[in-house]
Amino acid sequence: WPLALWISFLWPFPLAILAIRRLPKSSQIREACRVSLILCGMILVALMFAGVWFISEPLVQASLFRFSIYPKLLTCIGAGIYFYDRWECRVMDFILVCLSIAIGLVILVPNSFPPIVTENRAAIFAVLFLEALFVLFETGDRDSTRQRFPQYARTYRYISAILAFPMLALAYANGSLGLTGFKGSDPTPEYKFICDYAREHTPADAIFLVPPEEQEFRLIARRAIVINFKGVAQLSSELGEWRDRLCRVLDIPSLSVLPHRFDQVFDAMAKRYEELPQDHLRKVADEYHARYIVTTRALPSTAKEVFKSGRFHLYDLQPQQTK
Repeated sequence: WPLALWISFLWPFPLAILAIRRLPKSSQIREACRVSLILCGMILVALMFAGVWFISEPLVQASLFRFSIYPKLLTCIGAGIYFYDRWECRVMDFILVCLSIAIGLVILVPNSFPPIVTENRAAIFAVLFLEALFVLFETGDRDSTRQRFPQYARTYRYISAILAFPMLALAYANGSLGLTGFKGSDPTPEYKFICDYAREHTPADAIFLVPPEEQEFRLIARRAIVINFKGVAQLSSELGEWRDRLCRVLDIPSLSVLPHRFDQVFDAMAKRYEELPQDHLRKVADEYHARYIVTTRALPSTAKEVFKSGRFHLYDLQPQQTK
């Protein structure tokens, strides 16, 4: 993970701890703490003994990192309780107004913001949805809430509501339900068309050489591929073959020459694949019995182009065979 992701994951934890210390003790609070501690313990075990040191293959296969979403959600709730309980509602309502405006700008003028902001559209949608719920439903006893909320705070609330709901609709209309935190996780329509064509017009047992940074071909096209980066082998006996195929396709001596950060390796592989000589791709396809090649550049005349979608080309290396 890059440092920004670690910070975004960890920042709610200390605030949630402070919130727990201020809240009255209850069975629900104890249960939430117990669940959070157990899950954090599992994640630490995986981080140490499936990440830093290798202890056993089943520990890697258990994918304990997947449970990190639960302590993240629980600590976000705790951080929200901390802010709401500590700050006057006038401040909270003002923050909601500013948040609505900021999110609206991200959606309407995305080119004015860094990619890390505009690409995390699912998070923006979630914030808008939670904000809309906050506007609709005041927490706590209604009488005490009225006493706590000064009259002018309602103005902030109304402005926030006016801004939040249209932005929520815009986020939905712009496809903001999709999480695209790094390049390669959101297939382009052009690549989807290539996958659709392969599914409908190629033999079911055909093998394809595809750009190694892609992730969707097997799911959409329902065809076998030589290799891709994301489809990493789960068994230690298969990891060597996965590594060797990636190195052979990309024509690199070792995977260590690629960036080690997960959000950068996709771009590096895509660039490398595009730079490879087309003769090399043809040779690798023959080695792994791949009949079709998906590429972003034209192949020699020995291959037949059977479909083109945007910058992607689909070539048949054995056009004389009956489909």
